[in-house]
Amino acid sequence: MDRARRKRDWVKRVMLPVGVAAALGVVDFLLQAPKDVRRFEYVPGPLSQGAYDALAAHPGWAKDEIQTAPGVTLRGLVRKPSAAPARWILFFAGNGDRLLEDSQKFLDAVRGDRDIGLAVYAYRGFDGSGGEARQAGILADTGPIFRHVCESQKVDPKQIHLAGFSLGTNVSTYLASSGVGAASLTLLAPLTYIDVVPRSRFRRWIHGDRYDTRPLLAKVPGPVLVLHGSEDTSLPIAMGRAIAASLGDRARFVEVADASHTGLLDSHIAQAAVRSFVTGDDAH
Repeated sequence: MDRARRKRDWVKRVMLPVGVAAALGVVDFLLQAPKDVRRFEYVPGPLSQGAYDALAAHPGWAKDEIQTAPGVTLRGLVRKPSAAPARWILFFAGNGDRLLEDSQKFLDAVRGDRDIGLAVYAYRGFDGSGGEARQAGILADTGPIFRHVCESQKVDPKQIHLAGFSLGTNVSTYLASSGVGAASLTLLAPLTYIDVVPRSRFRRWIHGDRYDTRPLLAKVPGPVLVLHGSEDTSLPIAMGRAIAASLGDRARFVEVADASHTGLLDSHIAQAAVRSFVTGDDAH
């Protein structure tokens, strides 16, 4: 009997405070989370070494890995221009399980027959890159990535055009707002603010990483090209319009009719608009 009583007393002393703390955490989450915030999961996908090698074997492309922090090496792909100096596009992808593959396809389509340098790097935890897929690390890597491209490719910052899609619009805007001196910024399906959480059965109760692009815009220099699909149900076109409105005369907004969220990257209209913006064929 004494043993049973001691066990009950232990449960009361230990488990009750834990339960109360957990309940308070849930209440705190429900009270603090805006009702209109969109929540997503990080969806990093595996990428075998063979698959990575195959992507790097595409015409003109090569592997390019960079260590951004102790124990953190990011996988990347680079397509060098045939002559220098040349314009470059440094692309920041969305939250997807085929990050490098989808980015390479889009960048090749944007390049077309123009001699433009291309570079993309998988975020931490994505496509075999080291580290964990969380906001702090993803944003911290942007500066080292930019400097690496400048130094390894002998490129002046003013030759680099930043571009981002979906989650990458926040990441590229963060980099642009840091004063790196890039030539321009392109935002494809930009977000105003969203929460992204790690994959978990408890995801509904986890405080996510809040990606909020709005506070960054004041420090973003022009020119900026904003593109958004009219049929985007993941990040509604109202977000793109709000971002462009906040940027004012620094930005040009392009609505791509009938384009869904991921369909925006496959749109010939969007690809041509980015190409013209980067090469200077349009007046910005």
